[in-house]
Amino acid sequence: LRAPGIHIDNVKPPTLDPLAASRYACVYWIDHLCDSKPKSGANEAKDVQALDGVGAFVGKKYLYWLEGLSLCKSLAKGVVLMARL
Repeated sequence: LRAPGIHIDNVKPPTLDPLAASRYACVYWIDHLCDSKPKSGANEAKDVQALDGVGAFVGKKYLYWLEGLSLCKSLAKGVVLMARL
């Protein structure tokens, strides 16, 4: 970004978008996490371990994730995804 505080609508991605490779992961990781959980609850230990990892990520990297979502113009989807967790 050229300057802090620039409005997201004024950010023009370069021709070779450096965010293209990470955009999908940034936006859809919660969907994949929720969809990967078995319906039967057969392995509760792994569920607890996964939730601990998610809690640690959210506790340490939440603002960075929100910044990434903002740059991807997907901040509203992030709010919906957090509710899904």
